[in-house]
Amino acid sequence: MRNSSLVMIVIGIIVVVSLLGVLFYPSIGDFMESNRAWNGIHNFAKDFKAENSDSVVNISPNTQQEVFVSIPYIDYSPEELELIREFVSNGNLLLLLNDFGYGNSILEHMGLEARFNNSLLLDPLFNYKNQYLPRITDFSAEIVGTEIEAITLNHASTLIDVGESHILAVSSPTSFLDDNGNGFQDEDEPSGSFTVAAEYDYGKGKVVLVSDSSITINTMVGYNNNYEFLNYLINLNGTPDKIILDRAHITKTPLDVSKINTEKIMAILNNNYVILGMTALIFIFTTAYAFRKEEVFG
Repeated sequence: MRNSSLVMIVIGIIVVVSLLGVLFYPSIGDFMESNRAWNGIHNFAKDFKAENSDSVVNISPNTQQEVFVSIPYIDYSPEELELIREFVSNGNLLLLLNDFGYGNSILEHMGLEARFNNSLLLDPLFNYKNQYLPRITDFSAEIVGTEIEAITLNHASTLIDVGESHILAVSSPTSFLDDNGNGFQDEDEPSGSFTVAAEYDYGKGKVVLVSDSSITINTMVGYNNNYEFLNYLINLNGTPDKIILDRAHITKTPLDVSKINTEKIMAILNNNYVILGMTALIFIFTTAYAFRKEEVFG
């Protein structure tokens, strides 16, 4: 066997093993659908049948009854912000889950007064295990009549400048904003009930705000009535035809980037025309090799 042939075989084996490793090695990235560990959102994506989107361009302003789920840890471009605005205005729902990300860019572009204040919400009394997991039991009248009795947040922020009629949920009176992040309530740090969820009519659609993105992760989505609360929010504009998860603006590990690119390649290879073309190429190369071998040894 020639050295060149051996090298090609080795390279082929390395490529195949690498692709298999990327596909089957578990993701550890925050908010990644392929991550089944505590910080992924595999359960949320599976239960709500959410479809990943790697570009805001994939949402259409001409559709209705769709939900666009945004966890914005990467900022949006002006063009993307306008696409989101048109998407909602034409009859769809934006579910914006933000604690310390770029959610305010969307709110500003859409002309809404509400803002995420980017201060950590702590509750030393009403919580699950510790003050960083505040337990929310105060809801709007519309939610009080449902099965939702309590939700648990995880290192959440709060919403400010929200009108009373838009509020869906607030924290307990014992909660406070840990502005300096020392874990204690200092004299100059505000305390009391803070808005953690709100909704706005926008054109023909709706904007729904939650000041905690971690409510969707695998370890949190099953706490208290978190699942029921998310389901309530997703259906505020009617039963959606499709739920789109914006994967483009979630920070990713190198493994996640490789997984996404491999998925795209696999999707292309799954096309019947591509398979036919690859089969033809394999036939051509095999035939050419056979003729060459016959010329050498024949």
